[in-house]
Amino acid sequence: MHRHPRLLLILAACLAAFVGVAQAQDAAKAPVQKPPAGEDSPDAWLTMKVKLALLTAKDVPAMAIDVDTVHDVVTLSGKVETEAAKTRAGEVAKGVEGVKQVKNIVQVVPESQQKVVEKADDEIQASVKKALDADQTLKGISVKTVDKGVVLLSGKATTKEALRAVQAAYKTAGVRSVSSEIALEK
Repeated sequence: MHRHPRLLLILAACLAAFVGVAQAQDAAKAPVQKPPAGEDSPDAWLTMKVKLALLTAKDVPAMAIDVDTVHDVVTLSGKVETEAAKTRAGEVAKGVEGVKQVKNIVQVVPESQQKVVEKADDEIQASVKKALDADQTLKGISVKTVDKGVVLLSGKATTKEALRAVQAAYKTAGVRSVSSEIALEK
């Protein structure tokens, strides 16, 4: 879960570069589902929706899975420890509205069990709140509850903001998973 913090930075940089290229190509393709006004290309929008769904799904090591979208076809890649995690990731991606097809090329590579950082829920809640407060664009999002390391976020935000909030929560020591009741604004 906390194994790839640099991956998020690389993903964000790649997404920014991809969006620039995708916007130039938007005129050449007819999107099935148009993103809300002011949002990025349909494929970038769908990639964010799938990544958010993976981050908030149970039994999916979302931080170990990369998501790429071309013409509404989602490709999942990366490495997970079990076949069940790979299958679950594919199921979650298929359940996202607008996804035409999922190519699940995630590799199953068992790793040695990493020690889970044990922290009290109130410590985790304070740490996640601090992480959310550090980003001025996440003011509409709060920590509703923390139960045995499972964080529940709530509030109102855009899809980009919700994704950043879930990622910030995942980066917090002691967080086992993140669920979201964030109402997405269009």
